[in-house]
Amino acid sequence: MIRAFLCVMDDDLLQDLIHLNHENDIEIVGFSAAIPADLDFLLDLQVDAVVVRDAIDAERADAMTEKIRNDPIYRHLHMIHLFREIDGCTFHTLIQSCVNNYLLGTYTAKDILRKIQDEMETVDPTGDLVKFIEEIGSQILIESGIQENLKGFSYMKTAAFAIAQHSSRISMNEVYRYVATVHDSTPDSVEKAIRSAIHQGYKSHPDRMIFHVKKPTNSWVLRMLIEVLKIRGMMG
Repeated sequence: MIRAFLCVMDDDLLQDLIHLNHENDIEIVGFSAAIPADLDFLLDLQVDAVVVRDAIDAERADAMTEKIRNDPIYRHLHMIHLFREIDGCTFHTLIQSCVNNYLLGTYTAKDILRKIQDEMETVDPTGDLVKFIEEIGSQILIESGIQENLKGFSYMKTAAFAIAQHSSRISMNEVYRYVATVHDSTPDSVEKAIRSAIHQGYKSHPDRMIFHVKKPTNSWVLRMLIEVLKIRGMMG
């Protein structure tokens, strides 16, 4: 059974959705006329999919999109956007947040339920990228002389994924916080572990470090890792 939460402001649509509760093996476990800023209650409700009418509050809808996309705690949630038309705000959401799971124009309750079903059956598009970085990223780091048994080795693969997802829009402090969340650590510990791994790799095999440079920094090595991943094929 798929558990769905609704953020819609059309009373008739909401009533239709509630009336169709349990159709297509979908159970509506809650609804709101506002877009919540705190998503923790969705975890308590064991929600699988969130349907959001972005026009209720575009800023909060964008924030929810980013949180679900980037925070590993919420990444299992499937978010379906409802748009009436393509305007400036809608275009920004579609492009900036890489949204492709939405309904546009006139849609019915059955259309929404069908969309939820389709999204839940869709393989996570980030899965291939994660697997690629795990496999090829490991190979690149080993080639650079960085030891697999170091914490910094695993941290760098996770950091590379964060940078790949956000490109130049993410700072190193944000990268460290993201990695710390994934690995149940602290940003300071992540920074130090990555720096230590790079230092040991450079000290042992200075000629093998990615795009050899004197005293490489964390930021430099991670961004070079992204460039090599692009060169080797999967990332644009």
